[in-house]
Amino acid sequence: MYEYLAIFFKYLGAATPAAIAIAWLARKITEQILSRDIEKFKSSLERELLEFQIKFKRIHEERANVIKELHRKIAHTYDSFETFVSPVQFVGEPPLHEKERKAVEAYEDLRKYFKQNNVFLDKDTDDKVSALVKQFKDCLIGYQAVQAEQSSTGKVDSKEWLKSWKQLTEHVPQTTAQIKDEFRKLIGIA
Repeated sequence: MYEYLAIFFKYLGAATPAAIAIAWLARKITEQILSRDIEKFKSSLERELLEFQIKFKRIHEERANVIKELHRKIAHTYDSFETFVSPVQFVGEPPLHEKERKAVEAYEDLRKYFKQNNVFLDKDTDDKVSALVKQFKDCLIGYQAVQAEQSSTGKVDSKEWLKSWKQLTEHVPQTTAQIKDEFRKLIGIA
């Protein structure tokens, strides 16, 4: 019986270095394969990160351009309405029908641009710009009602005219200030 044990330990002793060598070799091969896979994965992640950064940069630039143009159109529309709806019309200024035409054009330009590009705005800013566009529309409708009454009766309803003026000079600037704050937040300068 001891002979069998002696033979067993003899073969075990001879096989142990071979088993250790095989285990070490298998470990090194596995490490090499995993290392190659990790490098491929790392390279893939870096490429995806770069693609994302490029897309994000383009979207942010487009958003900034939309905000810039929308702000410009709001300011232009306000200026056009201010000269048009003003209860004081100075000598040498263009006639009211010309001011009305310019205000309507500015309003329509703002409204169309906003509708085409509001996807670049968050919900709160979108709601505020929508409210502003409606305020401009209400001013226009109020003034056109004054004009219609003047055409039919020959009298100017100064209360309605002043109501449109008040809407423009009190409510619109408040909404515009809120929108400017939102724009600054969106482009990261608030």
